[in-house]
Parts: sequence; structure tokens; C-alpha cells
Amino acid sequence: PSYDLYIDAFSGKLTNSSGTERKLDDINYYTDLKGSKYKKIAEELENYGITLRDEKGRLNEKAYITRDQFSALMGSLGSYYFNRTGGDKELTRQFAAKILTNRILPAECAELPGIFKSPFSDVAEDSKYVGYIAVASAKGYMSGKGGKFRPGAKVTRGEALVMLYNMLSE
Repeated sequence: PSYDLYIDAFSGKLTNSSGTERKLDDINYYTDLKGSKYKKIAEELENYGITLRDEKGRLNEKAYITRDQFSALMGSLGSYYFNRTGGDKELTRQFAAKILTNRILPAECAELPGIFKSPFSDVAEDSKYVGYIAVASAKGYMSGKGGKFRPGAKVTRGEALVMLYNMLSE
């Protein structure tokens, strides 16, 4: 099912693509968020048609997200990232930083050696991801803990929603 929502320019009300008014009560929320720390964010994003539900209506918050799934999630915002390889690979935090900042930080800038300083002890100054990580951190899209970023750690579906929410909240 499609959960695309639009805003009527004259009334300011939520509508679907045909202009029919939609009420937030019409939206079918995730089925597995009871007691989840991601519940508020997931439901708020879903109010605007941004979802990461599987065919059974679940978020599966602890499952890892793939590069393709994260790119599709970003694509639901009109932000586009083309990934030529590894689309079915599980997304790492450093690659998430690249996708999140892609619209404001082109690779020609992000990957210039010596331009960006690493804000984290576990991200090398010569890493090709240091620019993306520095910007994602500075913008508040992603954060580290205890001075570490964990660049190679896999991203869960719940964490992916938080990153997207943080990006939209800037």
C-alpha cells in the first residue's frame, strides 16, 4: 500500500495524490513497536509517508539494513544516491554517513585528502569517509559514543530511522 501524503496548498491539509484529504488516523502504523525506543520517531515519520515496513507491517528494528534499503528510504525524500555495487550488503555507519551527506557534500570535496579532521579516535584522518563522517556528525545526523564512531559497525533498521529523522530535523 502507498502512504504518500501531500499538503494541499490552499487548505494546508494532508491529502493523497488524488487530492482526497487524509487523516493521520488513516495511516496503519507499524505492528511491532510496542515498547520500542523507536516508536515515536517511526510513527512521526510514517505520518509523512516515510516508512521502513516489511510486508507484514513490521520495522524489525534490530535487523540490519542494506545499502539498497537505506538508499530507497532516502529516495522517499527525493534524495537520491546511486550505488553501483554492494546494494544487498548490510549498511555500515561510514557508508550511511556518505549517503546522508551526499546531497550537501559531493565526493570531490568529501574525499579530498587533508581537508577534514576526524572528530573520532577510531576514524583515520586519511580515511576516504572522514569528510562524510565529520559532516554527518557536525550536522547532527549521526553521533559517536566515548569519542568513537564505530565506522565499520552495521546499521540496524531502527538506527536508520533515527538518522533520517535527525537529518530532517536540522
